[in-house]
Amino acid sequence: RGENMTLILNELGYDAMAPGSHDFNYGSARLVELSHELHFPVLSANIVDAQTGKLLFAPYKEFVLDGVRVAVFGLTTAETAFKTSPENVKNVKFLDPIEAARKMVKKLRKNHDVIIAVTHLGIDASSKITSEMVAAQVPGIDVMIDGHSHTVLTQGMTTGNTLIAQTGCYDHNLGCVRIQVKDHKVISKTASLYTPEELKAMAPEPDKAMQATIDG
Repeated sequence: RGENMTLILNELGYDAMAPGSHDFNYGSARLVELSHELHFPVLSANIVDAQTGKLLFAPYKEFVLDGVRVAVFGLTTAETAFKTSPENVKNVKFLDPIEAARKMVKKLRKNHDVIIAVTHLGIDASSKITSEMVAAQVPGIDVMIDGHSHTVLTQGMTTGNTLIAQTGCYDHNLGCVRIQVKDHKVISKTASLYTPEELKAMAPEPDKAMQATIDG
């Protein structure tokens, strides 16, 4: 019921993740349970308990990297209500991602140099609310690391002043976003995908600890 993925995600060493539609495939209670086994936070500023109205996960996390203050917040598509079995999400509600993003930027912008949104919204034209819409309507997000639409953006895309990055799906690609900050202001940001050749040069052999986890 998803536990094998917690082992692999922990071995990968992520800093944060946003829950996507299929992370609810064993129900919202199981997802919360699994999130406690992870060594990093699951973030979403727009998923609430249907009865209490309280957020299911932490909305954001702060990092200080080389003196740069970074805030990362999460957003999840409301399409989750029907892109997993409705039974799996009957106890939760998905709030408007645009409104949730506005609240996050208002809260975080004044005390942070960089704001990153980790989003499961996508850029599919059939979606009611896309990451592009959030970027266009909520100024102040520097970078969005996006998913859901399985789009390969080789150099990202810019909407307003927000760089949106997406690597496709299933780890077929590994992306890299470089953000340059000077005097507490973002002065440049770029997105790219590593080529298979670059990855092979970086890691000619499988990681031993990861291989052991997979074998187990």
